[in-house]
Amino acid sequence: LNTNARDASPEQRERAAALVDMVHNGLFDQVVEKVSSFVAGGKAELAEPVGAMTRDLGTEVFVRQQLAVAERRDRRGELKQLEIPALVIAGDEDRLAPPSLNNEIARAVPHAELEILPCGHLSTLELPSAVASTMRRWLLASEAARNN
Repeated sequence: LNTNARDASPEQRERAAALVDMVHNGLFDQVVEKVSSFVAGGKAELAEPVGAMTRDLGTEVFVRQQLAVAERRDRRGELKQLEIPALVIAGDEDRLAPPSLNNEIARAVPHAELEILPCGHLSTLELPSAVASTMRRWLLASEAARNN
């Protein structure tokens, strides 16, 4: 769901380090406002719940998430080794993991299916029914294929 298999870019590492520094300097509320708006794709109706979730998780989890993003390794070479069916879901307005990156995953994983939904990075918040029905359809089709 809304991801990519590439390593973090120098810009992503720099941005994550700056956010971690801000948190360590007591600026967590400012970080939450900045990040929630960006992750929500500028959609105010999503920025509020994203901000609330970020605050609920707290500074330690936020810092760990930023470090995970900054330290993310390139996994594209491993994708072709997957021997299982896979569903890749992307949002056509996703600024963090655009459809091209999700398409890259779907092309690399044998037997993968790509579904692009009309949303941003937060597909499960923006279109929960569409995500659930896409997953349900895919799971039922995968089960039927296994039984044939």
